[in-house]
Amino acid sequence: MKEEMDSDLADKDLIPILEIEGNQTCNDCGKNDPRWCSVNNSVLICSSCARIHKKFNEKISKIKSLEVDEWTKDEILFLKLGGNEKFSNIIRSYNIPLTKDNLAYKYYTKAAQYFRDTLVAESKKENINNIVKPSLKEGIELLYKDEFSNLLNELNGGKSIENNEKNQINEKDNNNSINNTE
Repeated sequence: MKEEMDSDLADKDLIPILEIEGNQTCNDCGKNDPRWCSVNNSVLICSSCARIHKKFNEKISKIKSLEVDEWTKDEILFLKLGGNEKFSNIIRSYNIPLTKDNLAYKYYTKAAQYFRDTLVAESKKENINNIVKPSLKEGIELLYKDEFSNLLNELNGGKSIENNEKNQINEKDNNNSINNTE
């Protein structure tokens, strides 16, 4: 059955991408067997989440199908460097919740941009130490704030996730500070 599913891929060189730890489920909602990819974030996602990503700025998320679209060797190499687990680890390190409710927010953060920049440097065999890692406070800041706000309005009928997520993050930071002083 697995071989059958792998034969549906547009390029046999994508098979190792599916085998990377965490890539067996959608990076955003957890559905099994994702068949779409946010290339610049190097994460695999399901078709439902891909529809949402297609509304993002392409600098934030460039979407391709694993089954239909043509893939370059450079894109496949890029995917091998990243993966759902690596992306999630960076996002988690900034205390950004990985819930589906903040699907857009996590990709629009400076933490996610840091991850994308790191992947680009690695793919070009450049020194990643030259990339400035944002502080915890900077990492949760948004890129393209107006665009993000408009996107939220479109996706959520005007309901602002950004403030709710920032409150959750601040609450975690406060709890961590309390725990560290005890």
